[in-house]
Amino acid sequence: MFTGDAAAARARAEESLAVARAAQDRPVLARALFFLGWVTSNGGLLEASEPIVTESLELFEALGDTGEQSEALFVLGTNALFAAGYERAAGFFERSLALRRGRGDEQPLARHLGGLATALLNSGDLARARAVLDESLVVARQFDDRWSSSMSLVILGHVDLAERDPARAQARLAEAAALFRSTGNMVYLPWCMEGLASAAAAQGRHERAAELDGAREALRAQIGVFLPPMHPAGYERTLAAVRDALTPAALKAARARSARLSPPQIIAVAIGEPGAQPA
Repeated sequence: MFTGDAAAARARAEESLAVARAAQDRPVLARALFFLGWVTSNGGLLEASEPIVTESLELFEALGDTGEQSEALFVLGTNALFAAGYERAAGFFERSLALRRGRGDEQPLARHLGGLATALLNSGDLARARAVLDESLVVARQFDDRWSSSMSLVILGHVDLAERDPARAQARLAEAAALFRSTGNMVYLPWCMEGLASAAAAQGRHERAAELDGAREALRAQIGVFLPPMHPAGYERTLAAVRDALTPAALKAARARSARLSPPQIIAVAIGEPGAQPA
């Protein structure tokens, strides 16, 4: 769900695929298909991406390349996740993890475990989601992978929210935001803001929740990333609670206060730094 130059990137990937098909080089063709499927998925064209990635997976299977099979399965799992096909997504992630474990590839495990945990969260299997995330966080910290650590913390924060522990969720999400800032990668920070808004609403701070949700929308617009909510059911409950608690004018004013914030200011708000509140 990335905007910007997605169309141009897809056009370049299609050109590469045409060259690979003409050359009839199966390894090159498999990689070209995968790249096109990945770019297409990032552009939000999930239905168009799936057959392309599936074709690349079949070629990687024929070639016996288990590492690339795992990556193709990860993309298919992500597509299913964003299309709200949570059980199907979990199946893809289970397969990608099995291949990585079979190869002895430890470092990529954190990312694949995070995908599985997100599917489990949305399927309601909170106990298993937490166990999977505990492993993910251990692996990420073992390899000093700050991005995977931040993602694991974000998903754990949403699990905390689903288990009605907003204070713990807020602490995890603030830690995740600080890690995102240290990596310079803000693509998934909207999921952090989503969780912080839900934590505020669960604590009865509905105006604050509206401000945080406004910051989420401002960030999505400014960095050109339009990911769906990490936990759509929880996010809808948060929005409903905020709408019930605030007048339309108060809700509009709270969201407008955050609309003027820049991405660095939004991260400061997420971390909870002094003076980082919407004006």
